[in-house]
Amino acid sequence: MTPPVDSKSAILARRAGRTARVRQDTATQEVVEIVLCVGVNDAQIGIPREAVAQIVPLQPTTRIPGAPGAVVGIIQLKGEIIAVVDTALCLGFRGGGQSRLIVIVDGKPGKLGLLVDVLYGLREIKMQDVAMTMLDAAIGTSNLVRSTTKGLMSILDMEQLFNSEMIRAVHEATMNRLVAQGESK
Repeated sequence: MTPPVDSKSAILARRAGRTARVRQDTATQEVVEIVLCVGVNDAQIGIPREAVAQIVPLQPTTRIPGAPGAVVGIIQLKGEIIAVVDTALCLGFRGGGQSRLIVIVDGKPGKLGLLVDVLYGLREIKMQDVAMTMLDAAIGTSNLVRSTTKGLMSILDMEQLFNSEMIRAVHEATMNRLVAQGESK
């Protein structure tokens, strides 16, 4: 005996609903990106893994005259001059933390060093972990933060960082210093 048409439709509808829920749950489990989780002034910051070139211990820097306040200076690493910025000040925190490491990130204009206090390691960010994106962010949130996880880790927006006025000024000041050093030799 075949079930009435209504019960076939009801069974198919229930199956479709279960399938849709499973797919939706699976989608939230998918890894959106992998970030290097670091500590800056007691805050957890995520740096997209693809932007991280190297991690080095804190080392002496050379000041750049006329550079913005968040710029700590420049370092020479494997023959390359890299500007180093105080990540805490870039994100709007008061005063720098107890920086012990420099995370070298690679972007469109070149490499940049970010001062960090502690390194926690790599972390997979899943869609279900994201609590707030920049579209949802409240006024006053740094424009360098692309999203925030439910655990309150702020994920840096590397494109915004490298396109920020401050970083452009840093690269210009670094180039001017290199030109001046070349002329004085």
